[in-house]
Amino acid sequence: MDSEDRIKTAIQRFEKNNSIRINKYVSDKCENYEDEILDNYIGKDIFYEHISEWLELFDEGDKDIFLKLFENYRYFTDNKIRIALRCIIDKVETEIKGKCNLSEVFFLTFPSKEGIKSGGDDLRSLLSLTLIGKISKNNIVADTDKNVNSILESAKAIVFLDDVVGSGYTLHNNLDMCIEKLNLKYRNDILLFVAILFGREKKVSEKVKEFKKVGINIKYIVYENSKKCFDQSNIFPENLSKLYKETVKKYEENIKDNSDDKTKDYVLGFEKNQMLVSFKYNTPNNTLSNFWLPSLISMPLFIRTSYIRPRIEDIRKNKLNNKQNAYNIGKGRNK
Repeated sequence: MDSEDRIKTAIQRFEKNNSIRINKYVSDKCENYEDEILDNYIGKDIFYEHISEWLELFDEGDKDIFLKLFENYRYFTDNKIRIALRCIIDKVETEIKGKCNLSEVFFLTFPSKEGIKSGGDDLRSLLSLTLIGKISKNNIVADTDKNVNSILESAKAIVFLDDVVGSGYTLHNNLDMCIEKLNLKYRNDILLFVAILFGREKKVSEKVKEFKKVGINIKYIVYENSKKCFDQSNIFPENLSKLYKETVKKYEENIKDNSDDKTKDYVLGFEKNQMLVSFKYNTPNNTLSNFWLPSLISMPLFIRTSYIRPRIEDIRKNKLNNKQNAYNIGKGRNK
């Protein structure tokens, strides 16, 4: 099978695994019609080209490894996020039945540490659309600093909402901060939930149990459980998974050495979480970094919004220069 057919086959499997039809999505507003959906990651006008550019980093014999990872990649479109939110809300309603009404439930997203746009902003927007006519916009909270009294006076239940959880450390810190701000340690009359769209359920459970030890009871909901793509998943045969993991690690170390984030270790994803996931609005750094981290030698497929997409011409030039430098160094040693 030639390169073009391999990419087409991989896209078809990606579509099947995510129940997506790429031909319904476009990235360019100018080409948008009512029956087409805007998406800057998977728009049909750029997707195939971006996959081809992403694959250029990898040796021919290794490309099938990365295409296989891509086939098993989890992608959350706007509609899929709303389906996930609807499922979470249904579970919350089941839990609160006979105790309170949905109108008495407050949904909180965690603020960005840097004070800039975060996934929480997108989640609140989609949650508002999902809950039109069911709750007031006042029940969807962006900033706990400005809403402490109104929340505590009206809330019978609070749902802390996040899109992704890997190691669980950030989740624990965010929950601890919000519980402290809202003085929830002493409010046993308010039901507490944490709801995650995509995450490692084991880690969520562990962090929730830590709060239970100090008398804070939090129930958790994980819409989709995540497994480490090499250590826990069955994407590759068991006898090859470890070998392929080392192959991917080699490339990601090279990307790191040629990136602006040399001091930060995102090899195999943040905290080695080995995730394969993107949301329409961003890609978590828990995901394998070859999918999202740009460098002097690589073009990521699902680039994070923290970065500007590099020019493929510059990347090709840098790769050529690196090869020439390596050749010259080797030639010098052989003299």
